[in-house]
Amino acid sequence: MCEGKIAPILIEHCFECHDGSTRKGRLDLPTKEATLRGARDGPVIFLGNAAGSILGESVYHDDMPEGRPPLSAEEKNALRAWIASGADW
Repeated sequence: MCEGKIAPILIEHCFECHDGSTRKGRLDLPTKEATLRGARDGPVIFLGNAAGSILGESVYHDDMPEGRPPLSAEEKNALRAWIASGADW
C-alpha cells in the first residue's frame, strides 16, 4: 500500500469500522485481496476508475466516514488519485 499518503488516511478514517476484525458492511480494507473482493454489495474499488469506485465516491461526497468528520480535500484527492492510478499496495 502507498504508505506515504494512503495508509495514514485509511488508518485514521477507515480502519475503525473496516478492519479485519470489525468489517462493517463486510468491508475489510487493510489487505489488497480483501479490499478488491469488496463488501456486502460487491467491489468498492475499480482499479484505475476513481469515479466508478464506491470507496472513492463515498468518501468524496462525505458519505464516509459515517458519523465522523469528513476527510479533507487533500485527503480525498489523494485517495481518488491512488485509486485512479491502480491502487498500488
